[in-house]
Amino acid sequence: MHALANPRCLARLWLRCGRTKRSGGLSQVETYAFSSMWFWALLILMWTLITSRVMGLPYYYWKLGKNADADIQARMMDATLLQAQVTLSYSEIRYPRLTMGAISFVIALWGFSGFLYDHELLQATFLLFVPLLSVVPLRLCLARNLDGAEVTYEIYYGLITRYRRLCMMVAAFTIFLSTFWGMIYNLAHANILT
Repeated sequence: MHALANPRCLARLWLRCGRTKRSGGLSQVETYAFSSMWFWALLILMWTLITSRVMGLPYYYWKLGKNADADIQARMMDATLLQAQVTLSYSEIRYPRLTMGAISFVIALWGFSGFLYDHELLQATFLLFVPLLSVVPLRLCLARNLDGAEVTYEIYYGLITRYRRLCMMVAAFTIFLSTFWGMIYNLAHANILT
């Protein structure tokens, strides 16, 4: 009897051929992230959206608002102050130590699982979502500053510009780090570096 006619041999052959070093045994689900265009598009799109909108308003509204009427500036400041107050109300956690401990545990488990066991999808999602946590304290600081600041357009514009610059620095660092790690990962797993 021929080996391809035997269903058991065919199944073993299929399983053996389906496993590659990068897929981790998941031959049905493609988990290549660093070589996928969708990962890089999502990374750039996510950081573009985070840096372009500040407290609910696009940043270019603030640039255009410098030459606008006082009524438009007042509406923008009211909307931003309302968004800052909503952000501050959401930041009040009932059990902060327990929440921070649980979040830290999940992040540590995620990072160790991805980098220690060389799992590409976990590494990519870690580099995609964990740097977003660095924006949360910046946003809370901005909300506190806006809530306690004097209500003038120049002060609001200065605080928002500083926040946006910090977010852009975090975004640039994250994109650089993800690109560097993705390049190293792809080179190492294509057997070029080994």
